Amino acid sequence: MQMLPSVDSITLAGDNDDKILHCCNFCDLKFIKIIDLQKHHKCCTESVESMAHVQENDFICNACNLKFTTYRGMRQHYGKIHCGIKKIKCKYCSKRFKDNYAVKYHRKQVHEKSTQVQCYLCGKSFFKKHISKCSQKFFDSKVLDSISK
Repeated sequence: MQMLPSVDSITLAGDNDDKILHCCNFCDLKFIKIIDLQKHHKCCTESVESMAHVQENDFICNACNLKFTTYRGMRQHYGKIHCGIKKIKCKYCSKRFKDNYAVKYHRKQVHEKSTQVQCYLCGKSFFKKHISKCSQKFFDSKVLDSISK
């Protein structure tokens, strides 16, 4: 199987919306340069053709075994998730992401810092998902101290 070209070498739709777009028939990604579509198409078609069609209305992604009710849904999933192309650019920095959720989460964490909370135990600021780790470390150290006494 061929690897896709790096994201930096591909010009995706969205960067220059006024240009003619070339659309992949397998995963619906759009490209400005036909050569980028051709490079992508080689990888995408090889992978999609090897995916299993198990039962009627049951399409399984060969890469992660996720089930889909339509062949098109499976193709789109494969192209967006497993081809590794990050087509949505953060408007505040140059980072790219695979979907709108990821870019929104990045913006909240990095640029707005709205997901940060201050730990009441140590006073440090963390993203919400990491605050419990700090509390757990603090709790573990207190338990170990009390056991060793």
